[in-house]
Amino acid sequence: MGLVDDFHNLRALLKLALQVIAATLVTVGGFTISRLSIPGLSPIGFGVFSYPLTILWLVGISNAINLVDGVDGLAGGISIIAALSIGLLCLQGDGGAPSVIAFSLVGAVFGFLLYNFPPARIFMGDSGSLMIGFILATLPLTLAPGKTDVSDMIAPATVLLLPILDTASAIVRRVRRRRPIYAPDKDHVHHKLLAAGVSKNQLLGLVYTACAIFGIAAIVSRRLAVWPAFFLLVGVWLVAIAGYAVLSARKQGKQAAQVELD
Repeated sequence: MGLVDDFHNLRALLKLALQVIAATLVTVGGFTISRLSIPGLSPIGFGVFSYPLTILWLVGISNAINLVDGVDGLAGGISIIAALSIGLLCLQGDGGAPSVIAFSLVGAVFGFLLYNFPPARIFMGDSGSLMIGFILATLPLTLAPGKTDVSDMIAPATVLLLPILDTASAIVRRVRRRRPIYAPDKDHVHHKLLAAGVSKNQLLGLVYTACAIFGIAAIVSRRLAVWPAFFLLVGVWLVAIAGYAVLSARKQGKQAAQVELD
């Protein structure tokens, strides 16, 4: 679908429908987020609701990687760090085969990234970003087929925290503006950083560093007891959300000042 879309623009609803079909194939194969475990209480099974929840995760992460593909080298670098981190998480969870897939993805995207740094000579396109996002979203589900807990997904979600925040912000922003959620705009994280005055190379350095910190936090959390791991990851999420909010407010302030000058 991504490859066809790169040559012939497909309608957004058709793309979404095809993504849902692809995600459904994963869920009917037995790979679902099936329960929620709370310390001290019995696990809460999601039953039939595990299917739409998992489909939402798969489609959401696929599009999250696609949405950050707005600057040369950005989506590729984020994908390499995420794949490396998820590969290490899979090793911690005794997932030999998933880790091999993750590390293979690191090598494949690194080979691409060599030619995608600014100024890029080749581009990822939807065929690359959607596929990479889909793989990154699927790998954590393979560690415990049919028994994946929400708590098992917190670390992988932390690894992908920046694309998740950017996508969630885009959805909220477009709903508030009464625009379709698939309508493009220039308020993604890379637009905010460029508006703050950083160069493209500085932007890549900042984003890569943030993603590496998120990945390290996720990996370390798997070595900690339940509550220390919980507070570590919650702290990382709160700091990331606060930083994103500050960056958004700064861009809005600059836009308001420009309007007044005009």
